[in-house]
Amino acid sequence: MTSAPSSSSSSTSSSSSTQVLPTKSSSSVSLHHLTTPIPFKLDDKNFLLWKQQVLATIDGLLLSSFLDGTNVPPRCLSAADGTLSPNLSFISYKQQDNLLVAWLLASMTTPILTQMVGLTFAAQIWQTLNTYFSSHTRAQIKKLKLLLKNPKKDRSIFAYVLDIKRAVDALAAVGAPISVEDHIETILHGLPPDFDPFVASILSRTDPYKVAEIEALLLLQEERLERHHQLDPLSFLATAALSTWTPLNPTNDKANLKFHSNRGGCGFSRSQNFARGSRFSHSQAHGSWTSSKPTCQVCGKYGHAALQCWQ
Repeated sequence: MTSAPSSSSSSTSSSSSTQVLPTKSSSSVSLHHLTTPIPFKLDDKNFLLWKQQVLATIDGLLLSSFLDGTNVPPRCLSAADGTLSPNLSFISYKQQDNLLVAWLLASMTTPILTQMVGLTFAAQIWQTLNTYFSSHTRAQIKKLKLLLKNPKKDRSIFAYVLDIKRAVDALAAVGAPISVEDHIETILHGLPPDFDPFVASILSRTDPYKVAEIEALLLLQEERLERHHQLDPLSFLATAALSTWTPLNPTNDKANLKFHSNRGGCGFSRSQNFARGSRFSHSQAHGSWTSSKPTCQVCGKYGHAALQCWQ
């Protein structure tokens, strides 16, 4: 348990033997009601942001001494005859400290509040928070840096760069920011092989990029790759349609088909004249097209194409 701020239990007074109730102007502590709320509550992830907001308010009211426990008035004063009397300055100090404690506790989430049980001074709360989050922050930094090493995998580029930005922002929030160069290097390092030409072009540029520029270029590159992947099935169907031509002499067509079953599947040798050219070149070589009776390249039968073959 953190010890309470130290204060003397008695103070020798040689100038007077009685205490006069101080007025508001003569009191050592001017009460400040902290009415400015903190816009977010303290949790395990935002201590530095919360701390910045707290210090801005407390420093503005000249109450920083309440957080470090300095200048605490003695609880009692000793008169010349040896009698003790309450120190009204300490009473005013404790009143202001209680207001500060209530303001701090109101800005915390329940898990953090449970660790403040039994603490009565603002200095105790402040010291406990700094001790807890100093160790917690070190562990969080290691965890966030591991998250930065995750590759893209099946995520979209938008989700990928967003996850990296969140980790980078979290590192900055816990006092361990990374540079723009490291941020960009992290993005490029986790990209799949499809983006290798893009990475090479980025690395070949002498002028430095901004993170926003890299993210925008990656989104455009992803769109181009997806468009090419969508065109591949159409290209395959076009090639299959061109390959369903029938020779001028269909009776000799079966003699030209040779299967390659020794490779674990159905295939054809070069002697079967598998269609790879354009329709014009096939019509020149064989004289005509018979689209009504296509020849299957898998089973060698007439009447259906390879895409419709049950084999």
